[in-house]
Amino acid sequence: MFGNSLGVCRKLAKGIGSLPGFARDSDDRVGSCRKFARRFAEGIGKLAGNAKGDRQKEDQRTCRKIAGGRRSMRELGLN
Repeated sequence: MFGNSLGVCRKLAKGIGSLPGFARDSDDRVGSCRKFARRFAEGIGKLAGNAKGDRQKEDQRTCRKIAGGRRSMRELGLN
C-alpha cells in the first residue's frame, strides 16, 4: 500500500530513538511502529469505506430539506 512500510517504520524508529530522553529497546520501537502502521492503515481504510455512506446520509438529509421546503411552499400557496 505505501511501498516498503516496514523499512519506513525502521527509519522512523531510528529517528525517534535519536531524540534526547528516548531510551527504549529497538524491538519495542519497531513493534510499536508496526502497531502504529497497522492502525494508520486501518484508519485510512475506514475513511475510504465510509465516504459512500457519508454521502448517502448527506443526500438523504438534503432530500428531506427540499421536501420540507416544498411542503411549506404548498401550504402557503406559493406553488
